[in-house]
Amino acid sequence: MNNKSNTQEGSNVEHLFANSIQDHSSTFNAIKLSLDISQSAKVKSIDVVGDRKRKADVEIIFENDKIPPIRVNIKSFKGVGYNHIERRRLDEFCKRNQISKSDTDFLIELWLRKARSNNSHRKLVDDSERDRVRKIFSGIEPAASALLGNDHPQILALFNVLESKWHIYNLNKQVLPLIRQCTVGFTSKSANITIGEYIVIQRKGSSRGESGSDPFTITHGSNNAQIKMRVKNFFYKVKPIAWYQL
Repeated sequence: MNNKSNTQEGSNVEHLFANSIQDHSSTFNAIKLSLDISQSAKVKSIDVVGDRKRKADVEIIFENDKIPPIRVNIKSFKGVGYNHIERRRLDEFCKRNQISKSDTDFLIELWLRKARSNNSHRKLVDDSERDRVRKIFSGIEPAASALLGNDHPQILALFNVLESKWHIYNLNKQVLPLIRQCTVGFTSKSANITIGEYIVIQRKGSSRGESGSDPFTITHGSNNAQIKMRVKNFFYKVKPIAWYQL
């Protein structure tokens, strides 16, 4: 599926949640309870607000303006169940996560080595480099900052497309503890970087149609650092605060 159809599907699922959540009162009440909001609180509007600058996709606003809005991050899956969290230039990723200059240069070389390779199975991290990569990533929390962004959604809603089923999670209480300061590892085939069971960090790949004149420079879009979440695994392994089926 191309980026355009992925974006359209994401938008459809966001509207699906916004249009359905109040029809499932027990789930909606569970969301409010998890955020210490009175079950009697009346909703003023439920708006789809997602854009590239926000991590919240849907915002639930109450009639009582003293009650803060509920911001919901929404992800859907079918098949393998990897979902994009964030993508940015590797040097910007390193700056955001306060990675040292020497370690940034080291990671850039790994990314560009994979870009230069004619072998699609070329590993991102060689066996001899794993200890250094573990040390770099063990002191940071890139998945947490990527998932929260600047607007800090409080709820994660996962939609299983094949089952037409929603699982709802409290981000602070259920999601962040499972993606912060976890064991750093590597995928078996491509040696992409993993954080715990649910996060994968990789070179974006695919130079076609990406910005940047030279695909072998770190500013080229194909060499971005990409953070993904194994949402299918999370959906089946982590008990939600509530769920509903369409």
